[in-house]
Amino acid sequence: MKSLLVVLSSILMSIFLVSCSSKSALEYFNKSDVEARAFQESKKGDFIENGSPKIILWATYLNNIDGEKYNKYEHFLVSVYTSNSDVQGINELNYSFKLNEESSFYIKKINKEDKLLKLISKNSWGEYYLVMFNKNENEQQLLSLIKNNNNLINLSFSKAH
Repeated sequence: MKSLLVVLSSILMSIFLVSCSSKSALEYFNKSDVEARAFQESKKGDFIENGSPKIILWATYLNNIDGEKYNKYEHFLVSVYTSNSDVQGINELNYSFKLNEESSFYIKKINKEDKLLKLISKNSWGEYYLVMFNKNENEQQLLSLIKNNNNLINLSFSKAH
């Protein structure tokens, strides 16, 4: 009887402590709401050749992070890293981007100290770019890294409502 009372009181105390908590898991990382949304809107894709990644693409869909600031076009912050290559620039590597089969109209290399990069986890190897596309109404946004008319990596994003 005594052990049953101890077990019941432990369960009640646990329920009480859990129900009084108002923190989400993201609050423990000291990230702002914008940084948390950026983390949620980021995806990674790899181009695998002979069992190892040759190209790593990170992309963040900026329209879902700040719809007021990024509303005229479709905006992506991307990082491209090519392993075993002395060249990292997308122009030198002849890479391009498409969104739902439409080519980008703007690609700007981002300096690694740019405040825009505070939104994402940075790596010191890849190059960063702001990539823009004409606005579209598709719910699904398929971002593709292209070389010689071949899709190397595809990342799918959903528009926020």
